[in-house]
Amino acid sequence: MLSIDFVANDEAAFNVLLEGKDSWTDKSNKVLEAIAGQLKDAKVQAIVNVAGGWTGGNITDAGTTMCTRPFLSVTDSHPF
Repeated sequence: MLSIDFVANDEAAFNVLLEGKDSWTDKSNKVLEAIAGQLKDAKVQAIVNVAGGWTGGNITDAGTTMCTRPFLSVTDSHPF
């Protein structure tokens, strides 16, 4: 299990820790780079998001990052 959050998840095999002060694009890049580095050439069987919701659209669309901006911008003022 991979956890992407502001605090580490002790039950996760791998944690990507976000910084509240980072911009939403920095957060997105950090997550993508960390996942790519962890997976290398491995493939996953599923991706399950259990936090919040989704703005719709297709995850493969180039504009996906812009669709997630409302979610990520909330974290800009997060106290962590």
